[in-house]
Amino acid sequence: GVKTPVISSKTSWVRAPYSGILRALVPLGAKAEKGSVLGVIGDPLGVNEFQVIAPEDGIVIGRTNLPLVYEGDALFHLAYYKQQVDSVFDQVESFQEKLEPNLATKLPSDHEHSPIQ
Repeated sequence: GVKTPVISSKTSWVRAPYSGILRALVPLGAKAEKGSVLGVIGDPLGVNEFQVIAPEDGIVIGRTNLPLVYEGDALFHLAYYKQQVDSVFDQVESFQEKLEPNLATKLPSDHEHSPIQ
């Protein structure tokens, strides 16, 4: 049947806490739980790494595709839905499944291959 649209009451960009090379760990449409790691910024020499953390539960609706980031750059655009985040994520997954039915078998699970455990 027809699903009722859900409107986000708030969005925000998660910005780079440091300059360096970004490794994004979440795709567009992913559910980001408060405190989860969205990406990792490494310094050019690979000595230090800094985690980019989700400030609240939300859905990733945008992100940078550039690997080189500077402190303050917008990295991940999150939409917030209060208690409805699980319902919205299910709708996003359903929509993605209709667009590309075999996507789940092509992509690793959430943090299966994450460099940070």
